Amino acid sequence: MPLPTYYISETACDDWRQIALLTLKNEGEAAAKQLSKKFDAAILTMHRDMKNARELRLHGQSVRIIHCRNHFILGVLRVNKPVHIFAILHEKTEVMRKTAKKLRFFEKPYSHREYLESVRNKKYTRADYDALTWDDGSG
Repeated sequence: MPLPTYYISETACDDWRQIALLTLKNEGEAAAKQLSKKFDAAILTMHRDMKNARELRLHGQSVRIIHCRNHFILGVLRVNKPVHIFAILHEKTEVMRKTAKKLRFFEKPYSHREYLESVRNKKYTRADYDALTWDDGSG
């Protein structure tokens, strides 16, 4: 029998339940179901893909954090065991605002290659592009 993808603590389960109930009350059943699917997908992404998650050391433990809708999901990866989700916190809580800022969660990392491609696609001449990239064409 395969291992479950993740375990969820009682606290995180309560967080999820409260968020779902609030979403159900404010946005309806379809939105609440969609939110649960998004949380589930975010946890799978957290487990497999560091591109959309961040890692933080907390009491000597490596903690992964992923943003999903208006919330952050926090979990611990364990060797040969499912990820353990221990909290789901709203992004506007003080601790998450500070953590998101520290980890630069909402800032897109600078990519020189992306910048060059954006310059290339603008209405510049090849000479302008070469000057901007210091490319003398001898490549």
